[in-house]
Amino acid sequence: MEEAHQFWDQVNLGVIETENTEEGRKMLKLNKFGAIAKAGVATGDVLQEVNGVSVVGWEFEDMMEPYIAAGLGAKVPHTFSRGGRRYVVDVELKKKRTLSFDVAEVDADLERKIAP
Repeated sequence: MEEAHQFWDQVNLGVIETENTEEGRKMLKLNKFGAIAKAGVATGDVLQEVNGVSVVGWEFEDMMEPYIAAGLGAKVPHTFSRGGRRYVVDVELKKKRTLSFDVAEVDADLERKIAP
């Protein structure tokens, strides 16, 4: 389970909230900058397969297995349904971008810029 959470923290799929349905995992909330949304998936679409394997009834830890096996940088086929029609998209497992900065350094820069 720890491996699944570590991988989830590294990859930018952009899936915020889903629910289990009889058809698969319904997308309830997506980050528009994540790989899933960029592939054309919309809120309400139902994920049925990842890399050809059915995800019906899977929980979070189960969902991470095909991604971990593929690894960062891989393109993984996803089968979704929307309005009764199935479609397949390749989702690239990109590493999350992070922004870091030294707060003290930024504070000092601001002080210099706003000081009289």
